[in-house]
Amino acid sequence: MAGPFLLGMVVFPFVCVVQLVFRLADLVLNRGAPPLLALDMLFCTAVGEAYISVPMAVLFGVLLGVGRLEADREFLAMRLCGVNLVGVFAPLVGVAAAISGLLIWGNVAFLPTMNLRATDLTMQMQFAMLTRLAPYEAFEIDAQKGSGGRMFFGECDPHTGEMRRITMEMPSPLKGSPAARGGDAGETTEAGVLIVAPRGRVMTDDETFELTVRLADGALYQSEGERCTTVRFGEMERTLPVLFPRTMTGRFKKAPQEMTLGELREEVRNPSAGFVPGRWSTVQEARAREGTQIRADRRFAMEMYTRFGIPSACLAFALLGVPLGLRLRFTSRAPALVAALLVIFGYYGAVNCGLWLGRTGSVAGPLLILGPNVVLGVLGGVMLVRGARR
Repeated sequence: MAGPFLLGMVVFPFVCVVQLVFRLADLVLNRGAPPLLALDMLFCTAVGEAYISVPMAVLFGVLLGVGRLEADREFLAMRLCGVNLVGVFAPLVGVAAAISGLLIWGNVAFLPTMNLRATDLTMQMQFAMLTRLAPYEAFEIDAQKGSGGRMFFGECDPHTGEMRRITMEMPSPLKGSPAARGGDAGETTEAGVLIVAPRGRVMTDDETFELTVRLADGALYQSEGERCTTVRFGEMERTLPVLFPRTMTGRFKKAPQEMTLGELREEVRNPSAGFVPGRWSTVQEARAREGTQIRADRRFAMEMYTRFGIPSACLAFALLGVPLGLRLRFTSRAPALVAALLVIFGYYGAVNCGLWLGRTGSVAGPLLILGPNVVLGVLGGVMLVRGARR
């Protein structure tokens, strides 16, 4: 059974991260992304997906291993010798229970750290790619204390790294400040800044996540109402912080999968005031809702349930896989894989439904996350005992 289990440990994690593998390969080969950074990111993501793929590997290994032994009449010989099959399979179930315990311990001790590191590496990768952008590919910059801007260029010299036909779009420092314009307090005049330059360079600071743009022989156009001011310059340099999706509100907040068990408990007991969900994508929307009181975010409670529920599936799958292997007698990998996938789709489908219902406040959420383990375990145990008595 060790062979099929190890095969599952190779196949299932690869399936979970295959899309990321192709994406990172494209970034490294075609966009010049740092290879070591990509490998580190892939490793952290694969470790984070392990707690999902290990129960799959356990089920596949048990189905194929038990099925082959039953097809070879090994268990029939044991019955004829008076051996109780429940005692034969007890060590297997004990190993599955030990794997579940190790996964729960890993989810509590290591998983949040690996998920947080994967997020940090993602931001580092995005930041490293700023100097390797394709022509006319815009990226957002924090132009002035949360006011978003954009920058893009027409072409880049592959040898010198010099960019040509650079365009920067930013809100004006005078926007929303009537006093600075000498107007009435209720006056709201839209203003903006457009900077264009035939050539320039972009330099990055990996420690502060800031972008330094150095432009040459360009022009600055500032609009304010119906007026437009033009300023030409020989050289301009601006240092700008870069906007990332997780820092749009000016602060970084951990996602539930990045929190330790203690942080999740604290978040469940005392939800953060003014938490801004990620679906509010613009800076203006986030700042407008900064002080808004919203209902408690139940993602944190659901994350606590999944950290204990999904690893426990190893034990439930082992209890179910033994009687299924005895009945179906798998002798090749393909039928065992199909049977394992049917059980896996049903199990994770129920868990995902539980996560969705739990985030809406339904009591069915925790039941669908933890209940399948109980149902599959009891069903497998009953089938195992009956099968051993035949």
